[in-house]
Amino acid sequence: MNNHTGNIYLNKSTILTIFLIVINIMPVEVVTILLCSGITVLFIKPIIMRFPFFFNGANCLLCLTIIGIMGIFSNNMYSVCKDLWYFMIPFIAILFGFNVANKFKNNINIFKTIIASSAIIAIIHILQVVNYSLINKFVITDIRDEVSSGYFIVLTGFLILLWDMNSDMKLFNNIIYKAISLFLCSLSIILSFSRTLWIISVICVVVIVYMSLISKLLKFVFSCTILLILSLFIFSNGIIERYISDENTMTAKIQNSFNEILIRDYAEMEDINANWRGFESDKALQAYLSGSFVQYVFGQGFGAVVPLGFTMTLAEGEYDEIPILHNGYLYVLLKTGIVGLILYIAFLIHCYCLGSKISKNIILDIRFSGYMLVSISIIYALSTFVVSGIFNKGGLISISIENGLMFGILAKYLPNNYA
Repeated sequence: MNNHTGNIYLNKSTILTIFLIVINIMPVEVVTILLCSGITVLFIKPIIMRFPFFFNGANCLLCLTIIGIMGIFSNNMYSVCKDLWYFMIPFIAILFGFNVANKFKNNINIFKTIIASSAIIAIIHILQVVNYSLINKFVITDIRDEVSSGYFIVLTGFLILLWDMNSDMKLFNNIIYKAISLFLCSLSIILSFSRTLWIISVICVVVIVYMSLISKLLKFVFSCTILLILSLFIFSNGIIERYISDENTMTAKIQNSFNEILIRDYAEMEDINANWRGFESDKALQAYLSGSFVQYVFGQGFGAVVPLGFTMTLAEGEYDEIPILHNGYLYVLLKTGIVGLILYIAFLIHCYCLGSKISKNIILDIRFSGYMLVSISIIYALSTFVVSGIFNKGGLISISIENGLMFGILAKYLPNNYA
């Protein structure tokens, strides 16, 4: 009987592992179909039964969608459908993960599945980088653009392995497997050559290490160390500017990371190309401020676009207006107004505060869920500035599924304290 039950769990873990891998390498349209089909066919009953628990965390995202739909009537229907898709995908992904978690009686298998998926994705990524480097000249920016800028699911696998090394849960008894997985995930993050992924990885590690410290003295020493490192980094920017003039080098790009996202109205095309995120954010803010009072509050609805004032070549096409932004906060503000932005920030705060609270739980798998929610909220919050965050149609779908998995774990074990 026990063997039979174990086989069932193994099959569920294998299916979830394959799914998490597939959604990172398949076109996002296919992923959408898979998510919707999975929810419709497999999870309709648990969705109805668990409705109250789920909406403690995700009702903000649903309200965002409702607000966006309210203003669609004067907008292009194709753009409306596109925005509706962007806003619904994270909601559906969280819903999917939430109900998948209820299929697992052992939470350990969920964390093992995430690690296995992360390790396999890391292997695929590393092999792609090696293959590209053998065929073409090794240029960091080309590898990032042509191969991949990394996978956030690899980061979550890396974080779980780090936590496991400092806990008594011991997800894997085989230390060699754990070490290899940790190495693969680390190497994949490094080979992403993505400033966004690097910065978020460092911040996640720093925050989780700080949270895991018990002594106030250790927390103080750790904080001082981080501030010292940050000060040295800021000081080094001046040195970098003196000796590195090529703006296309990775070092120069890291140094210029914060300048790129500053909201400014650039006049020269050279400045616009170099600081595109900041330029489009400025145009989005102008578009938002051109609306009526009602649009300030509830946004201009799905389908609202940002006029550029000229024709720009983007993704092998020419555009004089753009429907989506790199800055997800301004994207939400434009479409759903200040109410929508407050709802989105409330969702991020909910994830972080819930995770922070649960991370103090004496049950290790519940504590791991808390660490995961804190990390996921950090990933959402920071990536929203530069790659649309939770509304990114590809890279963060797996993170939203993991978000749902953690909600599902907490709803099973802490039904009275979940909110």
